[in-house]
Amino acid sequence: MTTVENGDSKCETQKAKSADSYRLIAVELNCTGRRLHDELMQMSGYASEKETFDQYVMPHGAPSYSSIQRHNLDVINPAGLRYRLLKNYRTGKVQKTKSEFATLIDFLEWLKKVKGDDDGVVLIYHETAKFVPHMMVNLVKRYAADDRFYGLVKGFVNGFDIAKDKADKEIRSHSLVFLNRVVLGKDGAKYLDSAKHRAKAIYDLVAKFYDGEVKYDNVVEYTTAAKSERIELDNLFELIARQNNLRPIFEPNFRRYNTRSRAVALRKKVVDAGLDYDVLKNSFEKGQKDEIVKVLNEKIENDERAINELVELVVVHFAIETGKKVKKEGITEPPSGDIKVEKVEEVEEPKAPRRGSGKRHSKRGKKGSIGGGEDKAKRESGDAPEKEVVAVGGKEEK
Repeated sequence: MTTVENGDSKCETQKAKSADSYRLIAVELNCTGRRLHDELMQMSGYASEKETFDQYVMPHGAPSYSSIQRHNLDVINPAGLRYRLLKNYRTGKVQKTKSEFATLIDFLEWLKKVKGDDDGVVLIYHETAKFVPHMMVNLVKRYAADDRFYGLVKGFVNGFDIAKDKADKEIRSHSLVFLNRVVLGKDGAKYLDSAKHRAKAIYDLVAKFYDGEVKYDNVVEYTTAAKSERIELDNLFELIARQNNLRPIFEPNFRRYNTRSRAVALRKKVVDAGLDYDVLKNSFEKGQKDEIVKVLNEKIENDERAINELVELVVVHFAIETGKKVKKEGITEPPSGDIKVEKVEEVEEPKAPRRGSGKRHSKRGKKGSIGGGEDKAKRESGDAPEKEVVAVGGKEEK
């Protein structure tokens, strides 16, 4: 019996009674993004050539740009139509879709049919992160299908871990696209945008590593219990809630590009230490800076630089929030009594000269004529001074 502990909860799973007691099925998902609140666009499963599952899903929201590029699927709304369509850009076809709930129910019915007389089902995925199991568990939780799902699915197996141990040491990458070309000899990377083709590639890789025998007894060491994934997901949601709770303290640094990465690392240290906003606020109200230093030193060990930076961030934030003044030597209460403010005479700043307001005069007159309108009027009336006559070389020149 294998026991998985996480926090205060425990999850137990029994190993198979025989080599064929659990059925191995490859599963893949196409989603609108890579976040837990994203929606399905395609769900596929592969157990054999005759036992496959493939269903497209119409999401409520639009997929992200990266998801469209990765899966070649997008939600379109043609002009003149009152309904939305899911289009495959690679094939140019409009896919027949169902809702998430209907797709999940159909998938569970298919798992029950494929399971047959076995004790349960173990799902295989191939990723560096646990996106597929967490997405599946979250989907089951969203539609309250826990009993049906955990009655069928007993665990998950990551094909990426199998590939790292079983593939040749000369292979530099263990991604599905690379292994599909090098190990399986199929140069069909452009077709791996479909969850259906990826599920088949995952199953074929496991079969290749174990000489065609896809049995649970071969992958027991790589199996994690399905209920332990549920516990891990719940802890992940608590972690996200704690991060969002601490955001007001680090938000000024999140807005600046040069300090954002450091602020994320500092917040992670606070979250991993089990501290939240209320704990830090109570510590500040109790003993101000000294109490903050004490709490951080107890929870964070062997990182004096991080503690000093956190103390400065936390103290400044709560000092501003509570209306206390921040000085270099620490925190002080605002001064009491009336504050005398001396009147300061306002000095008028010199105005910048207007453009073109210099002493240079334009050759063009008021009316736009060369020589100026006023000078011309004076010459006509005889008031204009006569030009001097200078004799040069016996000749008069004007």
